[in-house]
Amino acid sequence: MRTYPDGDEPESSFDLGSVIANPRATKARLFVVAEVTLAVGPSGVIAEIDSEKNIDRVRDQVVAALGGATPEQLRLLEGRSIVKDDIKSRLNDFLYEGQVMDVYFSAFYFRRTQGISRLNDANSRLSTPRFGHRTYRQRPLSLQWRMGYHSA
Repeated sequence: MRTYPDGDEPESSFDLGSVIANPRATKARLFVVAEVTLAVGPSGVIAEIDSEKNIDRVRDQVVAALGGATPEQLRLLEGRSIVKDDIKSRLNDFLYEGQVMDVYFSAFYFRRTQGISRLNDANSRLSTPRFGHRTYRQRPLSLQWRMGYHSA
């Protein structure tokens, strides 16, 4: 049997810590990092959230909700409130000892993956000069310096 909070105000909060997700349609080039706190009621639900069987499920649902939104939605306050409602709905579907009443982001920012974008930039600058009958790909400048192919 489900337990519902008595009033409209949360009785306690649970800090999930930092959650990293890849928003939809970013091709792994952009990640959202959010410090997530769940406001819950009654306070007994904290033990259910923190249990070994549920903590990974809770984090997975938060990642799924953040990953289901586009960066454009996450940049707007209205979009973030939709994502917060989605997180509440996802978590309340399987919690029985209480309910998530609100979701707070104490920190929320985007992080661009440098390795992938740098690799794509390097590949786009590569040219294919022809030497005789073979085609060689010119190495990026940083590789030329490390391998001794530079001309000083």
